Amino acid sequence: MSKRTESFPEPRRRLPLRRCSFRFAGRPESVSEARQWLDRRIALADAPEETADTARLLLSELATNSVQHSPRPPGELGGFSVRVFFLHGWLRVEVHDASRRAPQSSGLPPPTPWTRAVAASSW
Repeated sequence: MSKRTESFPEPRRRLPLRRCSFRFAGRPESVSEARQWLDRRIALADAPEETADTARLLLSELATNSVQHSPRPPGELGGFSVRVFFLHGWLRVEVHDASRRAPQSSGLPPPTPWTRAVAASSW
């Protein structure tokens, strides 16, 4: 009887989702498309439902603002991009558009860079 060692390859481990982004057209329907896109990413990251709800709400608000208020050439719809970061139980969602101006508020203190970034939530 011989002693022989066989090695078996370990099953491939699925790497955690860390960062993803996508660009959407500047149409009202794109807000819903962006929410659906975010839902698929959150499901992969296995985030809690409360965190997912908050992220969806904030994404909806910021994407809607982008569609309604971002500058665009005449006849064009503009657009916005969404970036999502997952790291050690944290979720961060960012919405960017072509505007180079800071958001204008009416009677509220001026926004800080952090308030423009959107949502950071932990689980």
